[in-house]
Amino acid sequence: MKKPIIFFPSISLFACNRSSNTSTTADTPKTTEKEPKSDDPIDMKTLFSLSPLSIFDETTEGLDLSEKDDLLEKGESTSWKIVDESKTKLAIRSKHPSSEVTLRFFKNKHNSDGVLLAEVVNEKNTNLLSWKYSNEDKGLQKADVLKKYTANDFVSKEDKFPDSYKAVINYLFVDDQTIEVSPHTWMEEEFENREITNKIFLKWNGENFEEKVVKNEQIQASNKFNILDKPNYDLSKLNHEGKIVHEKFWQDSNGENITLFTMKDREELFVYHYAINSGDVKLLMKIHDSEKDCDYDLTLEFIENATKVTDLDNNNFGEITFAYKKACISDVSPMDVELILLENGNKFTIKGTTSIDVPGIKVDGTKNIDASFKNAPDDFLSHANKIWESISK
Repeated sequence: MKKPIIFFPSISLFACNRSSNTSTTADTPKTTEKEPKSDDPIDMKTLFSLSPLSIFDETTEGLDLSEKDDLLEKGESTSWKIVDESKTKLAIRSKHPSSEVTLRFFKNKHNSDGVLLAEVVNEKNTNLLSWKYSNEDKGLQKADVLKKYTANDFVSKEDKFPDSYKAVINYLFVDDQTIEVSPHTWMEEEFENREITNKIFLKWNGENFEEKVVKNEQIQASNKFNILDKPNYDLSKLNHEGKIVHEKFWQDSNGENITLFTMKDREELFVYHYAINSGDVKLLMKIHDSEKDCDYDLTLEFIENATKVTDLDNNNFGEITFAYKKACISDVSPMDVELILLENGNKFTIKGTTSIDVPGIKVDGTKNIDASFKNAPDDFLSHANKIWESISK
């Protein structure tokens, strides 16, 4: 009697399994989760999970496995935070803004394979790492996908370098699709008597990075003063304190100029004038002022209508003029005003106070023109005086 008892339940179980594989019953809810297709594009966090920790070796902070797990799960770790994420970009910045790692994925137009580039920025040093991604293997393979250049690719035949000279070549993203390639020339004696005649750009065309060479005539044209509506350079890569309240951009002989106006805790203000040329980022001027420990009415703010970008002396070096006021007062009293004009790392200043003209109180403002204007073109002071008259009342 034991044999039939064991045999029939086994048939019953087999029938249930077969039924569950061929049909959906009321007792078995239908699943809505889809299996990822083999040709689905990969997302940036998955690419980050596949990438090696060694990407962060050249950063000040480094990265260990537990921090990487935190970034993937929470978007933030002890030392790092994801600050920008899209379908093709993942930017991870240090909480002590000295380092940043930006991953960018360039998909092949024929399939879901592609190239992953990691831009590693550590203070003034930038490095670009690359891998090929195989959608079939779901893995990364280290590969040099960018063309290698020498110093001679950027100068004329007359200025050719000896083969023994090994220049440092910078690969720097100017936007999310375009890489500018340039030799490092800052403080390099070999470039003192040589002229850069070529600028080289690499742009992804769906299969590889296509080269575009910009010749000397076009370079010279780009050095002419021109006010820009928006920056070509990524502002997030520029070190600054406080929150950006406004900014100005222009092109001149220094390259692309970016001036950031920032505020910190309403008690401190900063102005940063950066110039970016062939991958080199230079801080030409930093201004800082503050009004702290104020127990009365605090005023510390930029006067926005005073900000002007000009080239008054037509020397292809733009000037930026701006002003701000500050006070810690409990009554109707004059406020301190400072107007500053910057050109190519030089600073020209007017300081004074606002005037007051209200019922029962009339106080003339003060004005002190700094001696720096004595060595400036005449147009600088007349321009500054016009702005001062409009803001000091």
